[in-house]
Amino acid sequence: MISFLKGILDSVQDETIIIDVNGIGFSVQAGASTIKRMPPNGDKVKLYTYLHSREEGLSLYGFYEQNELELFRLLIGVSGVGPKAATILLSSLDPEKLKTAIARSDAGTLKQAPGIGKKTAERIILELKDKILKITPAENTAISSFSTEEDDALAALVALGYGEAEAQKAIRQVLEKDTANNLTATELVRTALKK
Repeated sequence: MISFLKGILDSVQDETIIIDVNGIGFSVQAGASTIKRMPPNGDKVKLYTYLHSREEGLSLYGFYEQNELELFRLLIGVSGVGPKAATILLSSLDPEKLKTAIARSDAGTLKQAPGIGKKTAERIILELKDKILKITPAENTAISSFSTEEDDALAALVALGYGEAEAQKAIRQVLEKDTANNLTATELVRTALKK
């Protein structure tokens, strides 16, 4: 098993990254989210990898971050989801948004990825929801307990440039100080932005 590759970026061609590791050029399949984070040719690079074996041969898939690789492994374990579909999902949705969609049983968000239909989205949720909740139980329990107002505030903060986890934390901090828990989405956002 090849856990990661660390070397010099030789080139990026479509969905393939070529990495020179001590004079050996490795061809690594990657999604758009990984490709857009590649440094200029000739710079050092590290990719976390998954070696996929099939009849036609071996394929090496690469990811910029470890958590993307972990999600990729979970996704390809779902019946009917191959490496290409998993790569497309990870390119269309950042890992936190993907985990949140699965934890919330939000098939609509999963269907936003090209080639992911209703049945595939529902199968992903069915097979991975419990696993995702085990990986990050506290975070996802809090996500599912948000009211509509809190969900709207979360979406607004994300739209303003907050990361999903950062927005959740800001909302939780506001809710801890407001014991009545009767703030509107607008009030939640205003209070969170003041911090």
